[in-house]
Amino acid sequence: MKKTQKSFRKKALLSSLSMLLVATVAVGSATFAWFTSSTQATASNINVQTTKSSELVVSKSDLVWGDTVDYLKPNAVLRPISSADGSNWYKANAAAKTASTAKAGTYAQVTGAALNDYLIDDMLNIKNNGGSACSNVTITITSESTSKFYRLALVPVDDQTTAGTKPAVTEANFKANIYGAAADDTWKPYKGTAVTTDNYSIKAAANGATVIIPSLAANEVASYRVLVWFEGEDSDCYDTTTSSLTAPSISFKVTGTSGSTT
Repeated sequence: MKKTQKSFRKKALLSSLSMLLVATVAVGSATFAWFTSSTQATASNINVQTTKSSELVVSKSDLVWGDTVDYLKPNAVLRPISSADGSNWYKANAAAKTASTAKAGTYAQVTGAALNDYLIDDMLNIKNNGGSACSNVTITITSESTSKFYRLALVPVDDQTTAGTKPAVTEANFKANIYGAAADDTWKPYKGTAVTTDNYSIKAAANGATVIIPSLAANEVASYRVLVWFEGEDSDCYDTTTSSLTAPSISFKVTGTSGSTT
């Protein structure tokens, strides 16, 4: 009888240990490195508005001009991705739970319509709709996000002239115009076959970063590519869960002074 009870307790103990192990594995899986293939993040409203003190109007890639533009619906879901030039984008899986490198052979370029699951890619066009020059045109960028992993690039490009087209981004302009929740100069994005060897500087947008256009002549247009993504190759992303991968809102406010070029 005692032997039977002892055997029963042993089996019960082994069963409890097994359940504990399963629970531990489940928790570990839930906090796996954030740039695994199953991770997704949320980006909320991105919008732009102009002030009534000037005759500036704005549009996105559809070239429908007005005082305000909304780029997307709330809570768009994006998957982490990385780029060093704003034109070529790559996804990857983590090599291990605490690894900043990818599993062998898992780096893959994302192109075409598939990029819609990873990237917000549109235009911010600013036009002086008045009869005289508009000076000191200022784009004020603000974001409520505290996530260190979201990125915004506002990249100057050739003027957009046809609806639906997006003028090409140069690597130099992309690199010089990247924003995040806080300034950083230690980010090395993924580029083709390896992480880039040089650090990219990220400008802080949380408190209102500004971009200045000295002057826009009557009917002149200034065009920017708007790129928003969650960085998937940041070595500081160990064990981060999707709850911290959010960008509550990003806004651009465009102001200017009409009737002067000084």
